[in-house]
Amino acid sequence: MEQKIKTHKLSSRIKKILEEINKITGEERFILYGGASIDLLINKNTKIHDLDIAIKGINRYRIRKCREKIKKQGFEIIEPSRKYYIHKSKEVILIYAKNKRWFLDIAFLDNFALIGHFNIETLFFRYPQLDYVDRFEALKNIKKKKIRLIRDLKKENPHLLLGRFLRLCSKYEISLNEHKHRKILLDLKTKIQQWKIVSNFHKNAYVSCISSLLKSIIQSHNKRLFVKILIDTSILTAIFPELERVVDIYRSELIKKISNVRKKRGVVVLFGRYLKAPELKLFKKKIKILKTRRWNEQDVECSNYFA
Repeated sequence: MEQKIKTHKLSSRIKKILEEINKITGEERFILYGGASIDLLINKNTKIHDLDIAIKGINRYRIRKCREKIKKQGFEIIEPSRKYYIHKSKEVILIYAKNKRWFLDIAFLDNFALIGHFNIETLFFRYPQLDYVDRFEALKNIKKKKIRLIRDLKKENPHLLLGRFLRLCSKYEISLNEHKHRKILLDLKTKIQQWKIVSNFHKNAYVSCISSLLKSIIQSHNKRLFVKILIDTSILTAIFPELERVVDIYRSELIKKISNVRKKRGVVVLFGRYLKAPELKLFKKKIKILKTRRWNEQDVECSNYFA
Protein backbone atom coordinates (compact mmCIF):
# COMPACT_ATOMS: atom_id res chain seq x y z
CA MET A 1 0.00 0.00 0.00
CA GLU A 2 1.33 3.44 -0.95
CA GLN A 3 2.23 5.56 2.06
CA LYS A 4 0.19 8.73 2.39
CA ILE A 5 2.23 11.90 2.06
CA LYS A 6 1.98 14.28 4.99
CA THR A 7 1.40 17.82 3.76
CA HIS A 8 1.40 21.26 5.37
CA LYS A 9 -0.38 24.53 4.62
CA LEU A 10 1.26 27.49 2.90
CA SER A 11 0.84 31.20 3.55
CA SER A 12 -1.04 33.43 1.13
CA ARG A 13 2.23 35.09 0.06
CA ILE A 14 3.80 31.78 -0.90
CA LYS A 15 0.66 30.70 -2.75
CA LYS A 16 0.86 33.90 -4.79
CA ILE A 17 4.48 33.13 -5.69
CA LEU A 18 3.51 29.66 -6.91
CA GLU A 19 0.67 31.16 -8.94
CA GLU A 20 3.14 33.62 -10.50
CA ILE A 21 5.44 30.74 -11.45
CA ASN A 22 2.47 29.04 -13.08
CA LYS A 23 1.83 32.14 -15.20
CA ILE A 24 5.51 32.56 -16.10
CA THR A 25 6.17 28.94 -17.12
CA GLY A 26 2.74 27.88 -18.30
CA GLU A 27 3.19 24.66 -16.31
CA GLU A 28 0.18 23.35 -14.42
CA ARG A 29 2.13 20.94 -12.19
CA PHE A 30 5.51 21.65 -10.61
CA ILE A 31 7.37 21.91 -7.31
CA LEU A 32 9.45 24.71 -5.83
CA TYR A 33 12.37 23.40 -3.78
CA GLY A 34 15.82 24.49 -2.63
CA GLY A 35 16.80 27.55 -0.64
CA ALA A 36 13.77 29.70 -1.51
CA SER A 37 11.25 27.21 -0.13
CA ILE A 38 13.12 26.82 3.15
CA ASP A 39 13.83 30.53 3.53
CA LEU A 40 10.20 31.52 2.94
CA LEU A 41 9.09 29.22 5.76
CA ILE A 42 11.82 30.30 8.17
CA ASN A 43 11.13 34.00 7.58
CA LYS A 44 7.85 34.91 5.89
CA ASN A 45 9.19 38.38 5.00
CA THR A 46 12.45 37.22 3.42
CA LYS A 47 13.36 38.45 -0.04
CA ILE A 48 14.03 35.65 -2.52
CA HIS A 49 15.90 35.81 -5.80
CA ASP A 50 16.80 32.27 -6.91
CA LEU A 51 13.88 29.94 -7.61
CA ASP A 52 14.55 26.22 -8.03
CA ILE A 53 11.62 24.74 -9.95
CA ALA A 54 11.17 21.10 -10.92
CA ILE A 55 8.83 19.76 -13.60
CA LYS A 56 8.21 16.05 -14.01
CA GLY A 57 9.10 14.43 -17.32
CA ILE A 58 11.79 15.04 -19.94
CA ASN A 59 9.89 15.94 -23.08
CA ARG A 60 11.71 18.05 -25.69
CA TYR A 61 8.53 19.70 -27.00
CA ARG A 62 7.41 20.57 -23.47
CA ILE A 63 10.82 21.99 -22.60
CA ARG A 64 10.83 24.15 -25.72
CA LYS A 65 7.28 25.33 -25.04
CA CYS A 66 8.20 26.26 -21.45
CA ARG A 67 11.30 28.12 -22.63
CA GLU A 68 9.31 30.11 -25.19
CA LYS A 69 6.68 30.97 -22.58
CA ILE A 70 9.32 32.23 -20.13
CA LYS A 71 10.90 34.37 -22.84
CA LYS A 72 7.53 35.93 -23.68
CA GLN A 73 7.17 36.83 -20.01
CA GLY A 74 10.22 39.07 -20.28
CA PHE A 75 12.92 36.72 -18.97
CA GLU A 76 16.36 36.48 -20.52
CA ILE A 77 17.28 32.88 -21.29
CA ILE A 78 20.77 32.28 -19.87
CA GLU A 79 20.95 28.54 -20.51
CA PRO A 80 18.37 27.11 -22.95
CA SER A 81 19.00 23.39 -22.32
CA ARG A 82 21.74 22.16 -20.02
CA LYS A 83 22.14 18.42 -19.56
CA TYR A 84 22.83 17.39 -15.99
CA TYR A 85 22.89 14.17 -13.97
CA ILE A 86 21.93 13.28 -10.42
CA HIS A 87 22.66 9.97 -8.72
CA LYS A 88 25.39 9.45 -11.34
CA SER A 89 23.14 8.48 -14.24
CA LYS A 90 19.68 10.07 -13.82
CA GLU A 91 19.31 12.68 -16.53
CA VAL A 92 18.02 16.18 -15.85
CA ILE A 93 17.51 18.99 -18.37
CA LEU A 94 17.96 22.51 -16.99
CA ILE A 95 16.80 25.93 -18.15
CA TYR A 96 18.29 29.05 -16.57
CA ALA A 97 16.53 32.39 -17.03
CA LYS A 98 16.49 35.74 -15.27
CA ASN A 99 14.85 39.13 -15.03
CA LYS A 100 15.43 41.97 -12.57
CA ARG A 101 13.45 40.18 -9.88
CA TRP A 102 14.20 36.46 -10.17
CA PHE A 103 16.68 33.89 -11.40
CA LEU A 104 14.90 30.73 -12.52
CA ASP A 105 16.60 27.33 -12.30
CA ILE A 106 14.09 24.99 -13.95
CA ALA A 107 14.78 21.25 -13.87
CA PHE A 108 12.96 18.68 -15.98
CA LEU A 109 13.33 15.19 -14.51
CA ASP A 110 11.43 11.94 -14.20
CA ASN A 111 11.25 11.55 -10.43
CA PHE A 112 10.86 14.30 -7.81
CA ALA A 113 11.97 11.86 -5.10
CA LEU A 114 15.52 12.09 -6.44
CA ILE A 115 15.82 15.77 -5.52
CA GLY A 116 18.14 16.53 -2.63
CA HIS A 117 21.14 14.77 -1.14
CA PHE A 118 20.85 15.96 2.44
CA ASN A 119 17.92 15.97 4.86
CA ILE A 120 17.67 19.76 5.07
CA GLU A 121 17.32 20.35 1.31
CA THR A 122 14.41 18.01 0.54
CA LEU A 123 11.45 20.21 1.51
CA PHE A 124 9.34 21.40 -1.43
CA PHE A 125 6.14 23.29 -2.29
CA ARG A 126 3.60 21.69 -4.63
CA TYR A 127 1.50 23.29 -7.34
CA PRO A 128 -1.45 23.11 -7.95
CA GLN A 129 -1.95 21.58 -4.47
CA LEU A 130 -0.57 24.78 -2.85
CA ASP A 131 0.94 22.90 0.07
CA TYR A 132 4.39 21.66 1.11
CA VAL A 133 6.03 18.33 1.89
CA ASP A 134 8.83 17.92 4.44
CA ARG A 135 9.56 14.19 4.51
CA PHE A 136 12.95 14.47 6.23
CA GLU A 137 11.99 17.25 8.69
CA ALA A 138 14.20 19.89 7.10
CA LEU A 139 12.81 22.75 9.20
CA LYS A 140 13.26 20.86 12.46
CA ASN A 141 16.82 19.83 11.61
CA ILE A 142 17.85 23.31 10.48
CA LYS A 143 16.66 24.61 13.84
CA LYS A 144 18.65 21.87 15.60
CA LYS A 145 21.67 22.47 13.30
CA LYS A 146 21.70 18.84 12.21
CA ILE A 147 22.51 17.69 8.69
CA ARG A 148 22.85 14.16 7.34
CA LEU A 149 23.27 12.46 4.00
CA ILE A 150 20.13 10.68 2.76
CA ARG A 151 21.74 9.10 -0.30
CA ASP A 152 24.35 6.38 -0.72
CA LEU A 153 27.77 8.02 -0.85
CA LYS A 154 29.02 5.23 -3.13
CA LYS A 155 26.40 6.10 -5.74
CA GLU A 156 26.95 9.87 -5.80
CA ASN A 157 29.48 12.26 -7.27
CA PRO A 158 31.58 13.37 -4.26
CA HIS A 159 32.31 16.81 -5.71
CA LEU A 160 28.60 17.57 -5.98
CA LEU A 161 28.01 16.29 -2.45
CA LEU A 162 30.86 18.30 -0.96
CA GLY A 163 29.71 21.49 -2.69
CA ARG A 164 26.15 21.08 -1.42
CA PHE A 165 27.29 20.13 2.09
CA LEU A 166 29.56 23.16 2.49
CA ARG A 167 26.97 25.61 1.15
CA LEU A 168 24.22 24.27 3.39
CA CYS A 169 26.39 24.28 6.50
CA SER A 170 27.67 27.81 5.92
CA LYS A 171 24.22 29.19 5.06
CA TYR A 172 22.43 27.75 8.08
CA GLU A 173 25.34 28.10 10.54
CA ILE A 174 25.70 24.35 10.98
CA SER A 175 28.95 23.40 12.68
CA LEU A 176 31.46 21.47 10.59
CA ASN A 177 33.14 20.43 13.83
CA GLU A 178 30.19 18.46 15.17
CA HIS A 179 31.28 14.81 15.25
CA LYS A 180 28.86 13.45 12.62
CA HIS A 181 29.31 16.47 10.37
CA ARG A 182 33.08 16.23 10.53
CA LYS A 183 32.81 12.55 9.59
CA ILE A 184 30.82 13.50 6.49
CA LEU A 185 33.63 15.90 5.54
CA LEU A 186 36.33 13.29 6.05
CA ASP A 187 34.40 10.62 4.15
CA LEU A 188 33.90 13.02 1.24
CA LYS A 189 37.59 13.96 1.28
CA THR A 190 38.57 10.29 1.05
CA LYS A 191 36.11 9.71 -1.78
CA ILE A 192 37.39 12.75 -3.69
CA GLN A 193 41.01 11.65 -3.34
CA GLN A 194 40.04 8.31 -4.92
CA TRP A 195 37.78 9.85 -7.58
CA LYS A 196 38.70 10.03 -11.25
CA ILE A 197 37.24 12.67 -13.54
CA VAL A 198 36.38 10.68 -16.65
CA SER A 199 33.61 12.70 -18.33
CA ASN A 200 32.48 16.25 -19.04
CA PHE A 201 29.84 15.89 -16.36
CA HIS A 202 32.50 14.93 -13.79
CA LYS A 203 34.50 17.99 -14.89
CA ASN A 204 31.44 20.22 -14.50
CA ALA A 205 30.77 18.74 -11.06
CA TYR A 206 34.32 19.58 -10.03
CA VAL A 207 33.95 23.16 -11.28
CA SER A 208 30.64 23.40 -9.42
CA CYS A 209 32.41 22.22 -6.26
CA ILE A 210 35.03 24.98 -6.63
CA SER A 211 32.23 27.54 -7.00
CA SER A 212 30.40 26.18 -3.96
CA LEU A 213 33.54 26.09 -1.83
CA LEU A 214 34.23 29.75 -2.61
CA LYS A 215 30.62 30.72 -1.90
CA SER A 216 30.52 28.78 1.36
CA ILE A 217 33.56 30.69 2.62
CA ILE A 218 31.97 34.04 1.73
CA GLN A 219 28.57 33.33 3.27
CA SER A 220 29.89 31.65 6.42
CA HIS A 221 29.20 33.63 9.58
CA ASN A 222 32.66 32.93 10.98
CA LYS A 223 35.04 32.86 8.03
CA ARG A 224 38.12 32.26 10.15
CA LEU A 225 36.71 29.17 11.82
CA PHE A 226 35.22 27.88 8.56
CA VAL A 227 38.52 28.13 6.67
CA LYS A 228 40.42 26.72 9.64
CA ILE A 229 38.25 23.58 9.51
CA LEU A 230 38.65 23.32 5.72
CA ILE A 231 42.42 23.39 6.26
CA ASP A 232 42.47 21.07 9.27
CA THR A 233 40.35 18.43 7.51
CA SER A 234 42.42 18.81 4.30
CA ILE A 235 39.25 19.63 2.37
CA LEU A 236 40.85 22.76 0.96
CA THR A 237 43.87 20.89 -0.37
CA ALA A 238 41.73 18.01 -1.63
CA ILE A 239 40.13 20.50 -4.03
CA PHE A 240 43.27 22.62 -4.50
CA PRO A 241 46.32 20.36 -3.95
CA GLU A 242 48.51 23.20 -5.24
CA LEU A 243 47.73 25.12 -2.01
CA GLU A 244 49.43 22.52 0.20
CA ARG A 245 52.72 24.41 0.54
CA VAL A 246 50.87 27.71 1.11
CA VAL A 247 48.74 26.17 3.85
CA ASP A 248 51.81 24.69 5.56
CA ILE A 249 53.70 27.99 5.60
CA TYR A 250 51.01 30.69 5.81
CA ARG A 251 48.17 28.89 7.61
CA SER A 252 47.69 31.45 10.40
CA GLU A 253 48.01 34.41 8.04
CA LEU A 254 45.41 32.99 5.62
CA ILE A 255 42.94 32.33 8.41
CA LYS A 256 43.41 35.86 9.77
CA LYS A 257 43.05 37.62 6.40
CA ILE A 258 40.04 35.64 5.18
CA SER A 259 37.74 37.53 7.56
CA ASN A 260 38.13 40.68 5.45
CA VAL A 261 37.07 39.03 2.18
CA ARG A 262 33.56 39.85 0.91
CA LYS A 263 33.33 38.21 -2.53
CA LYS A 264 34.48 35.01 -4.23
CA ARG A 265 37.03 36.98 -6.23
CA GLY A 266 38.56 38.12 -2.96
CA VAL A 267 39.17 34.51 -1.90
CA VAL A 268 40.80 33.79 -5.27
CA VAL A 269 43.01 36.88 -4.96
CA LEU A 270 44.03 35.95 -1.42
CA PHE A 271 45.00 32.38 -2.30
CA GLY A 272 46.70 33.41 -5.53
CA ARG A 273 48.84 35.99 -3.73
CA TYR A 274 50.79 33.28 -1.93
CA LEU A 275 51.27 30.95 -4.90
CA LYS A 276 54.29 30.71 -7.17
CA ALA A 277 54.88 28.76 -10.38
CA PRO A 278 54.10 25.97 -11.12
CA GLU A 279 51.37 25.87 -8.43
CA LEU A 280 50.04 29.28 -9.48
CA LYS A 281 49.68 28.09 -13.08
CA LEU A 282 47.59 25.13 -11.96
CA PHE A 283 45.43 27.31 -9.68
CA LYS A 284 44.83 29.81 -12.51
CA LYS A 285 43.77 27.01 -14.84
CA LYS A 286 41.12 25.82 -12.38
CA ILE A 287 39.78 29.31 -11.66
CA LYS A 288 39.59 30.18 -15.36
CA ILE A 289 37.25 27.21 -15.91
CA LEU A 290 34.67 29.01 -13.76
CA LYS A 291 33.85 31.03 -16.90
CA THR A 292 31.82 28.01 -18.09
CA ARG A 293 29.33 28.94 -15.36
CA ARG A 294 28.31 32.04 -17.31
CA TRP A 295 25.00 32.35 -15.42
CA ASN A 296 26.94 33.08 -12.21
CA GLU A 297 28.34 36.63 -12.23
CA GLN A 298 30.76 36.07 -9.34
CA ASP A 299 32.20 32.95 -11.00
CA VAL A 300 32.75 34.87 -14.24
CA GLU A 301 34.39 37.65 -12.25
CA CYS A 302 36.75 35.12 -10.67
CA SER A 303 37.69 33.62 -14.04
CA ASN A 304 38.36 37.07 -15.50
CA TYR A 305 40.83 37.87 -12.73
CA PHE A 306 43.40 35.58 -14.36
CA ALA A 307 42.38 36.35 -17.96
